[in-house]
Order: sequence, then C-alpha cells, then structure tokens
Amino acid sequence: LEAEFSVEPEIPEGAFTTTATLREFIDAHNASLPALLSADDIKALLEEYNATLPSQMPLGASVDETYASYEQLPEEFQRIENGTKHTATAMKACIKEY
Repeated sequence: LEAEFSVEPEIPEGAFTTTATLREFIDAHNASLPALLSADDIKALLEEYNATLPSQMPLGASVDETYASYEQLPEEFQRIENGTKHTATAMKACIKEY
C-alpha cells in the first residue's frame, strides 16, 4: 500500500531551489535593465520641460493687481462671465488654473 502512494517529487529543470539561484536570476535581470537617470539628468529634463511652460502670472497684492493679471490670461482661462462681479477669489482661481 505504501509503495502505491509513494511518489518522489520531480523538480522541473531551471526551477529555483535555493535563495542563491533566485538571487542569481534577479541579479541577471537587473543587469539587463537600462541604467537609471541620475539626479542631475532628471533636474536637467525638468528644467527643459519647465522652460516650455507659460510663465506664471502674479496673483497680485490688491484687487487691482489681481484684475490686471486676470486680464492678461488667455480667453479660455477668463471664466468669469461678463456682468458678474469679478471677486479677487474668483480671479485668483482662474490665474492659478492657468
């Protein structure tokens, strides 16, 4: 009866049997990956990208300064409808969105 249910496990070829074989596979995989960018490379790429963005608009210390900045926004960012009050908060929200 014991002979019928006694099955030797078969380990597939190439299976990870120890932590050393698993570590060897991970190291080989990591070595095949492209090198990561350095902090200086990332900074240069960010500065290059940021140079393409429109310059920031000052929010203004007074309502008049804020209104002047709001008027310089492109039409699609001037969302306050004509005939309604241009509050500093509403204008600053449009400027921040821009």
